[in-house]
Amino acid sequence: IAGLGKFRWATAAEIVAATVNQHLAVDENIYQLGSEPQFYVLTQRRAPGVLSAYGWLIGPLIKQISERVMTEFDHNPPELVIAQPELLPRTAAHPLFAWLNGWFIEHYERVPIADNLRINPDYMPFVLFVRKGSDLQKRWIAETRVAPARSGLPIAASTLP
Repeated sequence: IAGLGKFRWATAAEIVAATVNQHLAVDENIYQLGSEPQFYVLTQRRAPGVLSAYGWLIGPLIKQISERVMTEFDHNPPELVIAQPELLPRTAAHPLFAWLNGWFIEHYERVPIADNLRINPDYMPFVLFVRKGSDLQKRWIAETRVAPARSGLPIAASTLP
C-alpha cells in the first residue's frame, strides 16, 4: 500500500472489505467509526443510523450525534467495528472520548487486517475490532491463528498526540 498515493484509501478499503467478507457470517453486522460508508456497500451489510464521523467531529450537533452513536452500540452492538484512527475524538471534552476509553475497550478487541499480506500499519488507515466473546472473535482467531493484536483501543484518544 505504501506509495500508492491517491489510490491508498481505495486499495485499503478493498483489502479491509475482503478481510471482513472472509470472516463475517451473513447475519453478523459491522459499524464503521469513520467517514468511509463504502464499507457497507463493499461488504453488503446494512448501515446503522450514523454513517459518517463528520457529524460527531464538527458542527452544532456533536453531542446529539455522539449520543446516537453510543445508543446504537447499546441497542445493537456490532460484531465488527472498522475505525479510522485520525477521525476519533482526541480530547476529554468530546462526548465520545470517555466512551471510547471505557465502554468500547471493555467490549471490543483489535484484530489483524489481512494478516497474510505484508501491510505496513503506518499505511493502513483502518483498524478492526471484534466484539469480545462473540462467535466472530472465536472464528477470527481460529481462522487466522493469530491472537488479537492487543487488548484495548490502540487508537484511544488518550494515546493520541
